[in-house]
Amino acid sequence: NGSKIVYKHLHDNVDEVKGLEGTDICWIFEGHSLLKESWDILDPTIRRTPRMTRNPEVWIEFNPKFEDDFAYQEFVVKTGRDRIAVYTTYLDHAWCPEETLEKAERCKRENEDEYNHIWLGYPRNVGGLVYPQFNMDHHIRDVDLNRIEHVANFFMGQDPHTVYYP
Repeated sequence: NGSKIVYKHLHDNVDEVKGLEGTDICWIFEGHSLLKESWDILDPTIRRTPRMTRNPEVWIEFNPKFEDDFAYQEFVVKTGRDRIAVYTTYLDHAWCPEETLEKAERCKRENEDEYNHIWLGYPRNVGGLVYPQFNMDHHIRDVDLNRIEHVANFFMGQDPHTVYYP
């Protein structure tokens, strides 16, 4: 039918997608790892051109990893006229093998949190952004050590990582 399929890796080289204007459908697999920086480049690229007969669409398929992941926040938590979120699990699969159902039930009995994440697709709560939640104004303040030396019995400093932790 004249369709053309193009594969690009957003994670490796997001600049490659800049030449995809005129794309009818952009399908992102494993969207839980989509970064805001990549979306900021891709989003304006997938736009309607004069030769197009319909508006382009971006489909993002993913199992949410953490509540604070960009894709989960942007496309599930936020709502809008321009987006539709469809939630499905193995329970929606009419031909789900008995072996898979048994594995899911065993996981549910043994660890409900794991079951909710692995089998029901709920994101984990805290997420991977522990250090980026750090706020210099809130978490660091000058302390006069002479004022507290008589009540303080230890001091602790920590360098959690030697490079920026995204």
